[in-house]
Amino acid sequence: MKIKISKKNFIISCAMGAVLGTILFAAIKNALAPDSVKIAFYNLSENQIEAIKQESKKFTERKISYKFTTIDSESAFTKTDVDLIFTNMGATADKMSESIPAKKRRKTYLNSKVLAGSSISAAKKARVDSNKIVQVPLLFDGYELLLSTESLRKTNTQSINGWNEFETYAQKARESYRMPLVFAGKDADTFLAVITVLTESFGGMEDCLKAQEMILDFTGDDYNALVKKLVSSQGPLHETCRRLKKWINDGIISPEVLRLSKSAVISLAEHHHMASFIIPLSEHRNFSDEASRKFTTIPISSDEQLTFIPSNRPLNTRSIVSPVICAVPMTKNRNVSFFVSHLTRENAQERISNLTGLAPMHARCHVPDIYSDDVRFWIAASQVPTTPLGDSAFTSQQKKEALADCLRNYILEN
Repeated sequence: MKIKISKKNFIISCAMGAVLGTILFAAIKNALAPDSVKIAFYNLSENQIEAIKQESKKFTERKISYKFTTIDSESAFTKTDVDLIFTNMGATADKMSESIPAKKRRKTYLNSKVLAGSSISAAKKARVDSNKIVQVPLLFDGYELLLSTESLRKTNTQSINGWNEFETYAQKARESYRMPLVFAGKDADTFLAVITVLTESFGGMEDCLKAQEMILDFTGDDYNALVKKLVSSQGPLHETCRRLKKWINDGIISPEVLRLSKSAVISLAEHHHMASFIIPLSEHRNFSDEASRKFTTIPISSDEQLTFIPSNRPLNTRSIVSPVICAVPMTKNRNVSFFVSHLTRENAQERISNLTGLAPMHARCHVPDIYSDDVRFWIAASQVPTTPLGDSAFTSQQKKEALADCLRNYILEN
């Protein structure tokens, strides 16, 4: 029996066959061709960028080609066609995540399994939306107070429990050191990080978050007006700025500290002209081995745990202030998840920690030395790390510099 096929059905069958053939051809082509990932870096140092690039070569489970680019301005990332961005956690990273169209976000965000090896505090630092990971923390650059071992010996200081005891130590250290306490106050990011460090120490991370919200909500151009609110009697930065002014008046901090560059701080450390300094792990790495050996973390009572910055509050209620390098997925490219998951594994974490000198998010991998191990311990032993105000409250470098200038002037003039 002959089966008759109408001309219309024949045309439809041919069209469907052509479509299926095209889909099958594309699937085979995609299966045979190497996958690709377009990766961008924003506001990271050269060695941090190189560490991630090197690790891409170690990921051999899938055949992936990588295209790397560097974003050089805060406005450029919204115009950049990339699958994955590495940057510091904060307002800019949030803006990157929020630039993804709402309908695409659920398919772009990552599975929580990428955090399997991290400590609880490190894992909590991940930005989460409906149980999906929006930003994955990878490396921590914690701030700490380091003290000259020679100054501790000269002042006969056995322990420093809280800022009052630090002030006693610093006054004694003035007899031998021109600068008892130093930080790179000229650099806006470092200065605002030190403001954050002291604010956490005096008032807790709640005051840091309050300051962050006030800055983010500010829409004017008169940053002196904003500073007045931040340092008012009920403002979150009141005690921090009051104490900095007192330290200047008491000779614990020289006014020129607020104009010191990062390189100047390194020079002072190398020549042993300061008794103590507040510094992030990344800048500590720029010291020579000889200079590093001259400084130590805060000595405290033997029955207490080591701490990163003096405070009257116990360590488990504290929050170390730390810039955090994170991965921000921007598209649903499946290779983004594969590569980021690789970066959170023990071996990869060990390698990028060694190359950058920063503390890993992984709880068990080996670390370069005691300094990065200390930061990792403090993160695990305390609450979720606090992002410095320079990262958490600004997407514009110009506005960041403006607020830093107004705060410096307030501290020096009042």
